[in-house]
Amino acid sequence: ICGVVVALNFSGMTTPPRSMPGGMFATAHFFPAMYYRNVVLGTFLKGLDVRLLWREVLYFALYAAAAFALCRSLFRKRTAA
Repeated sequence: ICGVVVALNFSGMTTPPRSMPGGMFATAHFFPAMYYRNVVLGTFLKGLDVRLLWREVLYFALYAAAAFALCRSLFRKRTAA
């Protein structure tokens, strides 16, 4: 649950990322929650097309690829004894 609180704080729901101090502003850009919030607000509330949100979608794809690569590198197949 701690990760959810951190992601919520850095997503921009409580405090806009532009008003965060330098270190927190940089940290907010590493969490996908900030980009997810931009996509949700853009598509559902503003009616924007996904083509206008290509940076956020690209970030999601890169984040997913990095997470998959990390999980794959940490996975060890057990051999039968």
